Amino acid sequence: MSNNTNKNIILKACKMMKYSALLFFFFTQTVFAGPYCLQTRMDYERRCADVSSPNRMPTLRNPNDCAIVNIASQSRWNASNLRLEANKKYTLEVIGGRSDKWCDASVVTDYQGWDIEEGGNKPGSMACPAECEKCRPRDGVAGPHVNLGVFGNIVIKASKLLRRQPDRKLFALIGFVKGEGYEEIFNITNSLEFSPRRDAEFCAYANDVSFFYGNNSGSLQLKISYTGNN
Repeated sequence: MSNNTNKNIILKACKMMKYSALLFFFFTQTVFAGPYCLQTRMDYERRCADVSSPNRMPTLRNPNDCAIVNIASQSRWNASNLRLEANKKYTLEVIGGRSDKWCDASVVTDYQGWDIEEGGNKPGSMACPAECEKCRPRDGVAGPHVNLGVFGNIVIKASKLLRRQPDRKLFALIGFVKGEGYEEIFNITNSLEFSPRRDAEFCAYANDVSFFYGNNSGSLQLKISYTGNN
């Protein structure tokens, strides 16, 4: 084999190695430098910010990083173990989960909630909706426009002042951040831009009467994205 042939083989091998290195570089930059989305470690029993070392909670460090928070309708707090930081802007967006619905007994609704005042004459049903795990056979109503009968309607209207947020519908999605000496409650709409005034843990819940969470079922997923600084 001539020297020229050997040189050609070596040159081709060097070119292949060069192109392979370039492809590897661009691929790793795309994979590892892209946005990071955290699946939060939810705590459904703990009260919001009731931890010994809140500063050790994970945060979203880079713009376009995100976190997925699973909000169970049975939990009064849904402590996310995610710390939102002051002077940062976040976008909150409901993305569903197993479905984009959750249930108040037999009433199927979404993050916007439901109320008697919306009107509607949908009759009761002897069968529980498939989405509602805690429904009893005679609870009987499904849908955002609800008529629970004379007694049921009176109970819902009478309990309005007992809701955690009396001015909001039942099962409206409520956001809550709490840190040392600071707390803030806000309504979550799609897509909500939010910036906390101080560092705080993010929590959320379905608006309900505090002692009625036992008949709730289902959950929603919320995507929290860090979009930049104030």
